[in-house]
Amino acid sequence: MSIRNNDINIVTSNEQVKIKETDKPNQYLVAVDSTKASFVELEMWFEMEKHVILLYQKSKWVNITDVYPVKDNRILIDKVKLKIIN
Repeated sequence: MSIRNNDINIVTSNEQVKIKETDKPNQYLVAVDSTKASFVELEMWFEMEKHVILLYQKSKWVNITDVYPVKDNRILIDKVKLKIIN
């Protein structure tokens, strides 16, 4: 399974952050309107679709949904904190 052919969604709770997907798969532009915040946090969610992903941990195979947070058939694969420089 190639990650390039799957849906990665980037979300943020900050209303000042605008996220736009480009023409290239899984490439995004992130713009931040004027804000007093010094950091913004982005969450990377991976669309599971009908796939099952297993991770090898402590000599056992475990479902990725048992390891990472899940919401609406998506798994939270990472949180990225960006520093805003004016």
